[in-house]
Amino acid sequence: MILSFNCGKKEEQNVTKQEKTDQTPESSGNKVTSESNFSGEDFHIKYKTEGIIDGTMDIIKSGNKFKQKMDVDVKGIKSKTDVFVLENEVYTVTDLAGMKTGFKTDLAEYNKKKQIGENFSDFRDLKNYLKDKKKTGEEEIIGYKCDVIETDQGISLSVYDNKYVLKIKGPQFTATATALEKNPKVSSDEFEIPKDVDFSKKDPGAMSKEKIKDLINKYKK
Repeated sequence: MILSFNCGKKEEQNVTKQEKTDQTPESSGNKVTSESNFSGEDFHIKYKTEGIIDGTMDIIKSGNKFKQKMDVDVKGIKSKTDVFVLENEVYTVTDLAGMKTGFKTDLAEYNKKKQIGENFSDFRDLKNYLKDKKKTGEEEIIGYKCDVIETDQGISLSVYDNKYVLKIKGPQFTATATALEKNPKVSSDEFEIPKDVDFSKKDPGAMSKEKIKDLINKYKK
């Protein structure tokens, strides 16, 4: 993810001398733009979340499709959220205490509004975002040596092989990887958009916050 840090194995690429000159993935002063710097391998990362957000999270990449699944408890309120990144569109399905809503937006707009801790669907986004961030240490997570990176928002990310976020630690919650599977066999059904959800063009982040606030007020004693 971060250009100047080595974390785990460095993958060898079959590129020409000219491509090697143009592509400098280990230089913090250069933005990587070539697809050949990325293996494009599929993966599935499972996380355990603790703190104010207690539960599980899954990140799945298969080809040009990406999915984030969260099944958590927020202050006693059960919440399930699935985010699908398909081509240039993002579909968000949220089920809060039985209240299901769906939102649809384009990828560019989604990337502008997502918070740190929300995962990037493109390795280049990770590298570009973290290239000027500070490395504060190293740690091993599920057998992988990771760099610990401090972000501007006071959230630390533990990154393996410049690609995989294996830990997200903030003031109120921590998400730690429990498994990393590379090139998993993923069923096409995993990326099917629910047919019983009505999608709109509204901002999923703002609407989710409103619903969370309403539900918290509803369940207050």
